[in-house]
Amino acid sequence: MKLKLITYNISPAYDELNVRWQSNDNKISGLGFISKGEDKRIGLLKCPLCHNENYALNVMDGLCSWCGFNANKHENHVTNI
Repeated sequence: MKLKLITYNISPAYDELNVRWQSNDNKISGLGFISKGEDKRIGLLKCPLCHNENYALNVMDGLCSWCGFNANKHENHVTNI
């Protein structure tokens, strides 16, 4: 299965970008955000693989606490799983 990473702004009042993962059948399966730091890491709120909400301490690392999905290991915004 391929997941496509999509960035969007929820409001002009916020200057951070939110992200979501979308599968081939156009189902949204994960949520996160891109940090404002220089490294632009992806914070993972809801995992696109296991669909669980992430443990708070792992959100900024982009790692799913439950299945180990790494949001920051993708090429050209497409992750092969």
